[in-house]
Amino acid sequence: PPPPPLFFFQPEDAIRDPLWSRGLGDVYKRQYQRQAVNHNITVQYEISLEDAYTGLEKRMDINLANGVVRSVNVKIPPGVNDGSKLKFAGLGDNSHSSVPPGDLIIVVRVLSSSKWHRQNNDLITTIKVGAIDAILGCEVKFKHIDKQFISVKIPAGTQPNAKIRLKGKGLKSTRTGQNGNLILLVEIIIPSKLKKEQIELYKSIRDMR
Repeated sequence: PPPPPLFFFQPEDAIRDPLWSRGLGDVYKRQYQRQAVNHNITVQYEISLEDAYTGLEKRMDINLANGVVRSVNVKIPPGVNDGSKLKFAGLGDNSHSSVPPGDLIIVVRVLSSSKWHRQNNDLITTIKVGAIDAILGCEVKFKHIDKQFISVKIPAGTQPNAKIRLKGKGLKSTRTGQNGNLILLVEIIIPSKLKKEQIELYKSIRDMR
């Protein structure tokens, strides 16, 4: 059989033939839709270790690519780790109305603290105890990272740098929901100034050894 006829399309044919024009328009539209993408928006947000312990809810203003400022309510869970990514579907770029919006991704940066140290989900800090209290033992009120006071028992004969572990008083795990521990490093305070009566009393205790 003879070969099929060859057809060569010229751009001006689209003007003369509406079927060609409509067909190419659909092709170009599909190509545009494939190329048009609303990108994700990634921002970094710094919080303190105190905020990481309690969790945080904050209103943030996000600048979109089309110049629109979007106000977003961001909820950061308790125990969040440094570098954690929080994804908010559909709250990213929406410049192209014909395709789904991108996502908002917030990278949480937990700042270091001069008083508190984090080890996994454990919290580590120091507690100051007077020398007499360390010798005899006592119970003291300790201000936790969330500003709440908790009772801490100091055993008699506590030594410098001893560790007192309070179970369940650390940071909450974002995976299991269980809290780590609070570890207190004992710093014993030696009085620098004593009254004469106190000096004599200490001398008498020393002589009793």
